[in-house]
Amino acid sequence: MSSLRKILIIPVAISILSVFSLRKEMNDTSLKPSQNMKDIKIITRSGNTVEWIISADNADITGNEARLSDVRFTSESKNISVESPECLYNIKTGEAYFEGELMMFIGDGIRAKLKNVSIKDNLLESNSPVIIEKGNTIITGNMIKAEGERINISGKVRMVIR
Repeated sequence: MSSLRKILIIPVAISILSVFSLRKEMNDTSLKPSQNMKDIKIITRSGNTVEWIISADNADITGNEARLSDVRFTSESKNISVESPECLYNIKTGEAYFEGELMMFIGDGIRAKLKNVSIKDNLLESNSPVIIEKGNTIITGNMIKAEGERINISGKVRMVIR
């Protein structure tokens, strides 16, 4: 593996996994069996430190599932931002399925574009095309699987330096 690819892939893998190893600490006792909420914000904490802020323009909540629209996951401490038009979020387990396109912005210029992403525990998977860009380097593939600190982009993987 070329050193340039290692330099790009390792921060992306760590950042992707830190986004999706998120566990919520929200008190769901106030949730009704079925309700619609506007402009919601879920804040996850580790002790007194804010880990993630999950915000959405709309949430349809049924039981333990929330269908979120125009979703944004942000973490100032990890310097990561994730945007997606739709997310099915399990309130109890923290599992998420992002429908359609997901954009991830990491640190100083890494951008990842994924589609139909599922996250369960420490496993991120998508069987749809993936594009990761930083500066003049673009890595593409047909699917992505990330677990722990390992990331695997497979199926016609290409690296282009412009």
